[in-house]
Amino acid sequence: MNEPSGYIAIGTRAVYATAFLPAATTAADMAVVLVEPLAEEKRAAYRMLVRLARALAADGLAAIRLDLSGTGDSSLPHAEATLDTWVEDTCAAAEDLLAQTGAHRLALVAARAGALVAAKAALRLRPERLVLAEPILSGADVLNDLERRQSIKDMMSGGNANAPSAEQRWQQGQTVDFGGYEFSATLASQLRAVSLDALLPQLQPHTVTHAIRVSPAKRLPPAWAIFGDHTAIVTDKPFWGQLDYYESDFVNDAIRQALA
Repeated sequence: MNEPSGYIAIGTRAVYATAFLPAATTAADMAVVLVEPLAEEKRAAYRMLVRLARALAADGLAAIRLDLSGTGDSSLPHAEATLDTWVEDTCAAAEDLLAQTGAHRLALVAARAGALVAAKAALRLRPERLVLAEPILSGADVLNDLERRQSIKDMMSGGNANAPSAEQRWQQGQTVDFGGYEFSATLASQLRAVSLDALLPQLQPHTVTHAIRVSPAKRLPPAWAIFGDHTAIVTDKPFWGQLDYYESDFVNDAIRQALA
């Protein structure tokens, strides 16, 4: 197995990525791009997705994990990142991996809010498969969840209960700090305009979408009907909500099965 790391140049910015390649004697049949969750959830899911990438390489698939612009070791302040920027990052990573490996098949794998980035990128890339682990179904849900979490933190730290809302600050031209990640009004506007129920029909029939629910419940929420029959339920901890790195082989095995 080989794990080369480096920067992908996209205009004036540089996106840091690591490829996970099968043994030199094995030609990768499929290239898989991993799109991480956003903000604080990125850290919690990091180790799990690295383990997934290595497992995929062991399966004979080539994978690439990238730091979206404004995160990790990639360039650009987070406050300048937009949803369009992240879609471009994902497309560039896919093209780079396909060029490295000569693979003829492409898949995108995303977790949580990364599902929205991956689904928009899939409109351009037309991958064979799109695999989503506990996807957040809309950008509005992403913003609501981020603001709720930040409000809880502010209350616990004795913050101002009468502070302006995120929307008020965006209207004033400010950025909003969610757990150390600055979200601009442009990013918020682009997120509000995106949802999986609008994107998924546009991917048919080129792309088959698989969704993996992480929950002890036996049934899927009604909103998950948008995924049709390509769904699975995994009983495990919420990998995105842990305070530290979390590894879930149960989730990774479900992703690998969806790609098989």
